Amino acid sequence: MIAGCYTLDLYCSKFKQHDTIHVWNEFPHQYTDEFGSACRKAARLDGWVFKRNGVVLCPKCRGHR
Repeated sequence: MIAGCYTLDLYCSKFKQHDTIHVWNEFPHQYTDEFGSACRKAARLDGWVFKRNGVVLCPKCRGHR
């Protein structure tokens, strides 16, 4: 039997810009599953946004510009 796991560690792309919103120990948020697609789906359900240009926004920053 082969056991496999995918881990997704997320950091907000606007962490440095919105230092008043985030605390220093808030990241990374970690999602673990057998498949990467399941990790991304769970993160999206928690409010994370993945943009096509590689930007990742946390639930706190997704409404900020």
